[in-house]
Amino acid sequence: MGKCKIINSKRTKVCYGSLDIPIKIHNRTITAPDDNSVDFGLTFTEVIEVLANIQTIANKTEFDGTNTERVVSDVFYIRYIDGVTAESWIEVYNEYYDIVNTDNIGKRNEWLELRCNKRGTTSKPVNFA
Repeated sequence: MGKCKIINSKRTKVCYGSLDIPIKIHNRTITAPDDNSVDFGLTFTEVIEVLANIQTIANKTEFDGTNTERVVSDVFYIRYIDGVTAESWIEVYNEYYDIVNTDNIGKRNEWLELRCNKRGTTSKPVNFA
């Protein structure tokens, strides 16, 4: 068996081999409304597929398949990817997660800790808003 390199964080220790759940990271661009509208545009420009370790840290309140609170419900650990921010979204197991904040662990550009709020199922358009 290979050597286990640990992700060092104050909150957890995760091995490379623990990154075993495939996730999709959606990046989005928000555009200002034109002269004839008051609605901002939302375009999902890129999907990045990576492996992650997921830790559930809190229960949530759902109403009709949609999370009604903005609390950190799950933490995702992934290899560092430049450009993943709180404007990005995560999709895993047909569920959407809103990234509340990110942490470049140790500031070494090796690991990202993504603290997320589970929005709900991909079958409900409100969860991707």
